[in-house]
Amino acid sequence: QAKAFGIEGQIVNELIARTAIDNHARKLNLNLPDQAVVAAVQADPAFKGFDGKFSQDQLNALLRQAGYTQESYLAARRNEELREQLTNALIDNITPPEIMVSMRRTFEDETRVVRYFALDPNTAVKLDAPTGNDLKATYDKNKSAFMTPEYRQVEILLLTSDDARKQIPVTEEDLKAAYETDKGQLSVPEQRHVLQLAFKNAADAQKARAEIAAGKPFEEVVKAQGAKPSDVDLGMLTKAKLLDKKVADAAFALAKGQVSDVIEGRFATVLLFVKDIKPGRTPSFEEAKPQLRDRITRSRANEQIRKLNNLVDDNRLAGKSLKEIGELLNITYYAPAAVDAQGKTPDGKPAFTSPDLAKIMRTAFAAEIGVENEVLELSDGGYAWVNLISVTPQKQKPFEAVRDEVRKLWEENARKAALRKLAEELVERIKKGEAFDAVAKSIGAEVKTTPAFKRGDSLPNLPPSAVSRAFALPAGTPATAESADKATRIVFEVSEVKEPEKPTDKELAGTRQQLRQQLQNGVMSEYVSALRQRQGVTINQATIDRTTGATAR
Repeated sequence: QAKAFGIEGQIVNELIARTAIDNHARKLNLNLPDQAVVAAVQADPAFKGFDGKFSQDQLNALLRQAGYTQESYLAARRNEELREQLTNALIDNITPPEIMVSMRRTFEDETRVVRYFALDPNTAVKLDAPTGNDLKATYDKNKSAFMTPEYRQVEILLLTSDDARKQIPVTEEDLKAAYETDKGQLSVPEQRHVLQLAFKNAADAQKARAEIAAGKPFEEVVKAQGAKPSDVDLGMLTKAKLLDKKVADAAFALAKGQVSDVIEGRFATVLLFVKDIKPGRTPSFEEAKPQLRDRITRSRANEQIRKLNNLVDDNRLAGKSLKEIGELLNITYYAPAAVDAQGKTPDGKPAFTSPDLAKIMRTAFAAEIGVENEVLELSDGGYAWVNLISVTPQKQKPFEAVRDEVRKLWEENARKAALRKLAEELVERIKKGEAFDAVAKSIGAEVKTTPAFKRGDSLPNLPPSAVSRAFALPAGTPATAESADKATRIVFEVSEVKEPEKPTDKELAGTRQQLRQQLQNGVMSEYVSALRQRQGVTINQATIDRTTGATAR
C-alpha cells in the first residue's frame, strides 16, 4: 500500500536530497562548533517550558518519545543546522512580485452561484424492455466482464523461520548457560520516580535548595517557581532513560524522599527529588526459561534454515517431490488445486496464509509448467519453492449463465445514455430561449441554488466536474454533468459571478507567504536536482524491492 501511494519514492528522494546537501556542505568545508549546536537546541521553540525558557524536561520528554539518545540527537541536529544554513542562503530573499499576489487572490477568492435541477432517474426516462438482441449485443461488447479468473494448480514448499526453530534442540544445559550469560539482560533494572525542577541560573537554584534545607517542601518550591506538578514529573524511569549522565548519576544516588544538591546539567541547572524507588530484580531460572528458549532458537534460526535449505536441495536433486520433502523434513507444504492471482480459491477464501502470499503468487503466475523456478527468499529469512502443475485459463461464462448480470449492465448503460440525451436536449432548449425554471418544471424537477462557492470548494449536490465547469462558463450559460452520486444527471447554469472583495493586509500577507513558499520550493527542487546531477545518483531498485519485500531477488 505504501508503494502504491508513492511513499517509497518520497522517502528515497528525501534521503537522496539530504545526502546531496550534506555532501555539498562538506565540500564547502562547513561546520558548526558544539556550542552553536547546543545554542540552537536551547533556542528551539519545541523545547520551551512553561516560562517560555528552554526546558530540559521538555527536551528529555521529546527525545524519549522519538527514541533518540542525547548524543544521536545532537549529531542529527548538527547536520540539520548545516543544511538549513546552506539552503537558507539560497531562498531567504525570494519574494513574489505583487502582480502575482493579486492574480492569486483573484483566482482563489472569486465566487460563483449556480442554479441547477436533477433528473429523476426513475421517472425522467422510460426504458423499453430489452430484446434478446440487446442483451446479446451487451454481452458480446463486454465479454471481459463475464469471465472466470485464471486459476492455477500449484504446490508450494515453505521453509519458514518458525519451521526451523521448532526443530532446534535446546538442552537444559543450553538454557542454564544462556541464563548465566544473559542474566544482566533478563534483569529488570531499578526504576525511580524522579521530579526535576529547572532554574534559569545557579543562584536561583541555590536559593531554592537553601529553602528546602530549611524545611520548605519540594512541592512548594515547585509552585513558587510557577511550575505545575506535571512540568517537573519525569515519571518512573530507569537510569538509562535519563539522557543527561550527570543528572542520571545524581538521581540514582539519592535516597527515597531526598532532594539533590544543585546540579549543573548539560542544558540546565536543576534540583532533583526522588519520590519513589522500585528495586530491580532478576527473574529466576524457571521464570526465564521460555524467554531463554525463544532467544536461543532465534539466534540459531539462520543456521538451521541453512541446514534445511541444503537438505531440500539434496532431496530435490535426488528426485523427491516437494510433498515428499515437506513430509521428510517436517516443513510447511501447500498444494491448492485452484488458486487465482490474489491467492484465493474459487470460493473466495485464501488458499493458504503467509506474510509473503503476494510474492509467492507473483512467482506462481509467472511460472511455466515443467520449468524450475528460482527459490524465493521470505521476509523472515526462510525460503519458498513453487511448482506449477496446471493452468485453467480464463473462461468465458456462457450468455445464459449470466443473463441476469447482462440485463443489469444493459439497464445501467441504457439509463445513463437516455439521461445524457435528455439532459442535452434540455440544455439546448434553454440555449434557444426557454426559461431555466420552465424547462425544469416541464419534467417535474425542482430548481435549487447553491451558496456562493470558490474553485476549491466541495458541494454536496454539485459534482466536482460541475464546480470546475462553472468557473469556465459565462453567467446564464447552461450545461450538464453527471450527478455527484453518479445515479443521474444535473442541468445547471451560473446565475451569479462575484468578484473578490478587497483583501485585508493579513490575507495579502498570507497569500504572499504561500507564493513565497512555493517559489522557495521550486528553487530548492532545482538546487537538489543540480546536486544530484553533479554528484551522480544511482538507485538500486532491486535492493529496495528486497528490503520492502516487493520481489524475491
